[in-house]
Amino acid sequence: MQLTSVTTSAKITSAKITNKSSPFAMFRLFFGAALSMFDFSTDVLMIQDYFQSDQVQRAWAILGMLRANLAMHLLISYLQNRKTGWKAVGMDWLLVLSYLKPGVDAWKVASGAAHEENSMLDAQQEMMMCKCTELVTESIPGTILQMDAFLSTSKARTGFQVRGALLHRE
Repeated sequence: MQLTSVTTSAKITSAKITNKSSPFAMFRLFFGAALSMFDFSTDVLMIQDYFQSDQVQRAWAILGMLRANLAMHLLISYLQNRKTGWKAVGMDWLLVLSYLKPGVDAWKVASGAAHEENSMLDAQQEMMMCKCTELVTESIPGTILQMDAFLSTSKARTGFQVRGALLHRE
């Protein structure tokens, strides 16, 4: 009974997002996806900056978080598409590895894509699961690590460190 109410709630939320009378919801959906994709580029710049400034442990920590995030997204993608065949799994893995998956998920939700027959989750649920995974494996630990680096370093901070610390939150 509880699963039914969660599914119904997700369908209502999805219907609200795809409703044309709610442009703020659409903006929020696509802005969140863009922020996720932009977050990856700032993480790469931070890794490079940490390696150049001899903060190797922090660089490896962020790299480990990105790898954990990728591994979890690949697992979710496999579980979502395993019954539809390896071609679907491979295509979704390419989206995950290219960090375009948040944008594609947002488009699926915004367009009201139908639940695929052999898929484990609908588009809204898949997007939310991927977002939660990103928060747990990469965004929250990365924010803590970068704020620690920002606050504990007494030398002048680079522009990437300031932007990375401020923009890493979602």
